[in-house]
This record gives sequence, C-alpha cells and structure tokens, in this order.
Amino acid sequence: MKLKKIKNNPVFLLAILAMIVAIIYWGFLVKERYVSKANIVLQTPDIAPPELSFSSMMAGASATNTADLLYLREYLLSVDVLKSLDKKLDLRGHYASNEIDMFNRLDATAPIEFFHDYYLSRVSVVLDSYSNVLIVSTSAYTSSMAHSITSSLLELGEQHMNQMGQRLANEQLGF
Repeated sequence: MKLKKIKNNPVFLLAILAMIVAIIYWGFLVKERYVSKANIVLQTPDIAPPELSFSSMMAGASATNTADLLYLREYLLSVDVLKSLDKKLDLRGHYASNEIDMFNRLDATAPIEFFHDYYLSRVSVVLDSYSNVLIVSTSAYTSSMAHSITSSLLELGEQHMNQMGQRLANEQLGF
C-alpha cells in the first residue's frame, strides 16, 4: 500500500526523472576534460647580500620572490596572455568545438570579455604561500591541448619574467 503511494507521488517521480536525466547527461553527453599541471619556482640572483634583521625574519626570506610570483600570476591570467595563446594554439576554436556539449562550449562569436571569463574557468594559477610555488593547472578537451596550454603558459611566463629582470638590470645600470 505504501509503495503505491510513493510511486504515485509527483515529487518521487520528479526525483527519478532528474536522476535519469543526470545519468544520461554525465554518462553519454559530457566530453571528457584533461588537466595538465605545472609548478613554478622563481629563482632570482642575489645582487645584494642578504640582510639579517627582525623584519626580514618576520616577512620571510623570500618576500620579494612572493611579490614576483604574484605579479607572474596576474600576468598569466591576463587578457594579453589569452590573446597570445589564442593566436598560437587557437584556443577559441578548441573551446568552441561542436564536439563539446552545449553547456560547456564557448560561443565562437563571444566577445573577448566572455572569452576571458571562460579562460579563467579553465586555467587556474594559485600561489602556495607556504612553499612559494606557483601552481598552474589547465583543462582542455584533449590531453595534447591541455599540455600545450600549460607549456605555452610556462614559456610566456619565463619570457615575461626575463624581460622584467632585464629592464630592472638596465634601470640599475642607468642609475
């Protein structure tokens, strides 16, 4: 008797229908995503001898290194890097592929602002403040594209930090 009441209950039927839709969506429609990760550690040459003071001990020996890592993080998540990656790897074409389900697909005609938001949902750059390591994680719909995005981010980051170091060295020489 109670089983009949449960089966005739519209909430129960709605829950069963929702589970069936979810199983079909997650089991058959969603395209797999591949993740590629890399860790970045900045090594800076010591131009000046390290000072031992109370403030340096409280801030940590690598306070300037942390600032550089944060600067690099912001650069890797910037629109300029997105444009560079899109030009090199055709990110827009990859993420707008018809093979991707409509809920996860990027609109091919999306303006750069929406494309950047989509990029930020697929690329993560997190600073581990304890170990001073920048953790880069990218996701794409093929393993080769995920790896290519991560490798390109590492190359662009290295170029950017080298250019920044070169400018700083030139400014110190000019002073």
